[in-house]
Order: sequence, then C-alpha cells, then structure tokens
Amino acid sequence: MDLSFLPQKFLDALSNVDLSSLYEIRIRLNEVVQVNLKGQALPLIKNGEYVYCDKLDIDYIISKLTEGSIYAFNEQIKKGFLAGKDGVRVGLAGTCVTDNDSVITIKDVSSLNVRLPHQIFGSASDIYNKLFLGGIYNTLIISPPFMGKTTLLKDLIRQLNESFNNILIIDERGEFASIKGKNIDKISYSSKQFAFDVGIRTMSPNIVIMDELCTKIDWESANFAVNNGVKLIATTHALDEFQLMNKRYFIKGVFERYVILDDVKKGVIKRYLDGDLNVF
Repeated sequence: MDLSFLPQKFLDALSNVDLSSLYEIRIRLNEVVQVNLKGQALPLIKNGEYVYCDKLDIDYIISKLTEGSIYAFNEQIKKGFLAGKDGVRVGLAGTCVTDNDSVITIKDVSSLNVRLPHQIFGSASDIYNKLFLGGIYNTLIISPPFMGKTTLLKDLIRQLNESFNNILIIDERGEFASIKGKNIDKISYSSKQFAFDVGIRTMSPNIVIMDELCTKIDWESANFAVNNGVKLIATTHALDEFQLMNKRYFIKGVFERYVILDDVKKGVIKRYLDGDLNVF
C-alpha cells in the first residue's frame, strides 16, 4: 500500500500499525490524527505521544497527491476527493467555492479522510454462486457506509472476469485502480452519466459495474443502461430495502436481484431479494 504522500511523522507512527487491519486515517487540522482499525477509532501515537496535524501537514499531503499542481487535479478536488495509488482515496472537507450554485473548487482544506482499500479473496463467492452461475442478473448490493460493499464488489469483479466477457467498470473515484483482467475495461474519474453514455456506445459492454448509485442522474443512467440490454451490477447506501424504497430517486424495475448486507458485521450478507423485493 503506497502511503508515501503522508508526512514522515505520520509514516513513522504508522510503522507500528498493522496495515492489513487499517481502514481509515482521519486527519483534522490542529487535532490528533485518528486511525480506524477494524472499526475501532484510535489516536495515532509516536514514541508515546499523540500525533497532531497542522496546516503544513495538510498542505504537504495535497501537494504530494496533486504532484504539485492543484489546478491539474481540480476535477477531483471539486468532487471532494483526491486519488492516491493502489486504490487509496482521500476525502476532502473545507470551504467550497461556488459559481451559479455549482462547486468549482474546494479551498482551505481542514479535514482529510484517507480510505485504504482491502482485498478479501473469496468474500463474494456466496453472491457469485447464488446469483451468477447461470447468467447475470441486474443486481444491487445494499449496505450502510463502511460495511464492506466495495470490498465485496471488487472480489465479485475478479470472479466474473473468469467467466464473462466485456465487463466495464465505472470507476468514478479511482477505487478500482488495482482491479484488472482479461475481460475488464475501465472508465476512471468521470461522472457516471458520461461513463454510461460513452462507455455503452463505444465499448459495447455486456456487464457494467459501478459503486455508489445515489443521485437522480445515477438512477436514470442505470435505467438507461438496463433498457438498452446491458446487465448492471451496482451498490448503494441504505440500511435495508425499506430505506431504499423511500429514497427519492429509487426506480423499481431496474434491478432483478438485491443483496442486503448486515449493518453490524462487515461484509456479511443478511438476505437476498428478487426484483419484487421478496426474500428468496
């Protein structure tokens, strides 16, 4: 895992941390840096002392991630993130600069959230065996944030790559940078709408895979893809199917199968639903 964009004092403190158990690093201006180890938030400590973040630390991280040219990475910044290597994603919080109600950049960054991807081989085997042995269903994986849906999706892609052709990944934030395969194409760092429109027309995928279906445009794009004969596998944030149905932009009929993840145990499947939201 490449964390070389972090200040040396952070790296020195992290040398005593098991990176295989590390999911997040929370960096807030003038506060103690926190690490998330398997769901437990702990202070980052070096030589028995808390590690604090100052403005120079935040400036250093942003400079390293943008290779010294913030302007060149502004498309990512105005969406609230910067992408590191190996699928690492760094969320940004600060002051939004707007023009006609559109965010054109984020300045005075005061918080960073470093999210570390994890690969758990075989974690999606139950989903694959239950839903995809005989073909592909349009499938939506549902879970609250930080409960393992992206990890499951990555492993599912690896398994699908062995049996299905022409898989297009819409990788809006670079989280799937490490996922490659003989049958995989990828559109990275674009909006989902652009990726759906251009990707379907130019790459002729059999399967489209995307993370975090949430906005009206996302749902309309998903509906467009399905109505044009493309199979779709996606994820969304929701506690369960009842919360999903109450979402403003939910469109029933887009998906043929739903996978509900547990809201307590990370990566655990609670139940499967058919297209009418009945348990099977």
